[in-house]
Amino acid sequence: MMQKKIFNISILLLLLINISFFKLLFNTTYFGWLKNIIYLITLPILLNTSYKNKDKFHWIYIGIMILGLVFHTFLPEIKEITLSDSLQWIFIIAIIINFNKFKINSNVFLLVLILFFITNCFLAIYEVYLQTNIFDFKHVEGFSYYTDKYEFRAFALMEHPLQSANITLIIISFIMINNRFHPLFKTLLLILGLMALISFNSRSALIICLCLFLYKFILYNVKPIFILFLGIFVYVLFFSDLILFVQQNSFFFGRLSISNNLKDDSSQTRLFSYFYFWNSRWSFQDIIFGGRIIKLLGTDYTLENGILLNITWWGWVIGLLKVILELLISFFCLKKYNIKDKLIILIACWGTSFSNNNSFYTFVFAFFIFSFISFDPLTNKQNSNFTF
Repeated sequence: MMQKKIFNISILLLLLINISFFKLLFNTTYFGWLKNIIYLITLPILLNTSYKNKDKFHWIYIGIMILGLVFHTFLPEIKEITLSDSLQWIFIIAIIINFNKFKINSNVFLLVLILFFITNCFLAIYEVYLQTNIFDFKHVEGFSYYTDKYEFRAFALMEHPLQSANITLIIISFIMINNRFHPLFKTLLLILGLMALISFNSRSALIICLCLFLYKFILYNVKPIFILFLGIFVYVLFFSDLILFVQQNSFFFGRLSISNNLKDDSSQTRLFSYFYFWNSRWSFQDIIFGGRIIKLLGTDYTLENGILLNITWWGWVIGLLKVILELLISFFCLKKYNIKDKLIILIACWGTSFSNNNSFYTFVFAFFIFSFISFDPLTNKQNSNFTF
């Protein structure tokens, strides 16, 4: 069936488009043209095969993204219409809708995802070993002043350590909750993922990962009231003199080990994001049509908050709807999982991306969808012969 083949190809294209490494193989302009050609060919086919789908959340999302694109077209302040990014959000949703229709059973996607995961993790660890970044991404130069082992940050196949960390944690969460992997293989993948997170030196991703490990492998079947008391106990213990001594005298956890690591410029920037957002001057055009990227005063840094960036760029109504619908669509995608497993995946995906500006970009949602589709054969009881 031609439509199903196009759908399978579209899933693989979704992954390739969002891996930064492939941007290095093309000129930026050519890569943009390539993406637009892909969308213009595949989107009409995907939307045509799914127009009878009655899931209102998907179509509302597509509608607001088209409306946002139209709004931005008529804003004189926006010199370049972000057609590619806008179409990619719609491309992601079109894939979700068609997945519910075609019921993909292929295991190729899972093999591709695991191969990407292992490659990305090994590259990150190797970069730490060499104390240098292998690929020349645009953000590498800005991190080149990190010369000691405490602050060095691997990039691997993505153009920023926070992106690689977020993607790695999404895949870790799916591996963590899946019981179809061989225990030894699963353990090795989780250890490899944790080592990669340490190499990316993302404090938020590392803290969330350690909390998810604690929850999954110790507290998963414990009653919530005991989890609450244990959480309070761990919080008090974490800030005790003993833990601080160990933390500040060990480089194993990178930037998480640095003295006053929760009080540096990076942490303050995240807190000040709300201050700059609420104290910015908001015109009627800004609120309704968006088109703004707020930067911290006197710097070239944008707000370290994906939710706020969505609101400023897409407008208050469309931006908030976009964020809420992404959470709802993600939740309903995981209908085969129990509520505890859903919580692990959603925190790994969106909890990490909301701690910085990742959720403003397409790669978080794209990798969540690709991981969800890839692991579907392992959650399908009828496919019981497939295992690692």
